[in-house]
Amino acid sequence: MGIEVVLNEIREKGRREVEETRRDTQTQVEAILSQGQQRVRELEQGLEEELEKQVSHLINQEISAAHLTQKRLLLNVQKELFAQVKGEAFSRILALPEAFHRKALERLLLQARGEIREGRVHCSRKDLPLVGEILSRHPELKDLRPGEPIAIDGGIIIESRDGHLKMDSSYRIMLEKVWESGLKEVSDVLFR
Repeated sequence: MGIEVVLNEIREKGRREVEETRRDTQTQVEAILSQGQQRVRELEQGLEEELEKQVSHLINQEISAAHLTQKRLLLNVQKELFAQVKGEAFSRILALPEAFHRKALERLLLQARGEIREGRVHCSRKDLPLVGEILSRHPELKDLRPGEPIAIDGGIIIESRDGHLKMDSSYRIMLEKVWESGLKEVSDVLFR
């Protein structure tokens, strides 16, 4: 065999090995690319799921915030309405005829004697003559004296002789007590 034949065989063998190495390399490259594409699809899917979770979470937060804002606005409107109703009730009480105020003051004074037997009765300047008359008509109130007029819309404030005890039966305080005890009923009537 000649050198030419040996060289041809070596060339042929080298070409086959190069071709086989190319095929193996191509197969490996395709496998790596396929794995890479699969990993990219998995990452994309994971990112989409994470994005959907975050979007859903943000939407839920916004909805919750909107509900909270709506509740706050409703409570503010209710609070304003309560204040208007209470103000109207107080105005109507003050607008009642003198006979009502006379009877109310008399009842308040008679109830107060169980708490404070001796002391001064303070009231508005316009009610001072009426309080004096009620005190003089009731012997059981003989230890109570009219005090200095004070700035209240109606009702009385009694102060014990030693000044340690005060009983506030002013209309505003009485309305507050009634209002607080009946708040649920007022709410039910206003916001059915």
